Amino acid sequence: MSTHNEHELNAYRDRLLSLLTRVRTAPDLPSLDADFYIVLGWISAGHCLDAISIGASDSLHNLVLNASQYRSAEFAHQAEAQRLARAQERAA
Repeated sequence: MSTHNEHELNAYRDRLLSLLTRVRTAPDLPSLDADFYIVLGWISAGHCLDAISIGASDSLHNLVLNASQYRSAEFAHQAEAQRLARAQERAA
């Protein structure tokens, strides 16, 4: 049974959502990497403190992993597009 009141749990969930949003909208790869590990730490801490259930913890881990992979793929696509544009400029 959690020793946290509803206000504390809501604030914790809001913070996790904010951190997840940072992962999904990271401006660059180093920010994404940092935010990814910050979120994982918060999820682990939340579970250890009994602020979130193990099922919620697993779901959040999956969300963070999927968001990170999606954002990494976006960065890879952007880098490839920039590389192709530079190659075309050099060829012109």
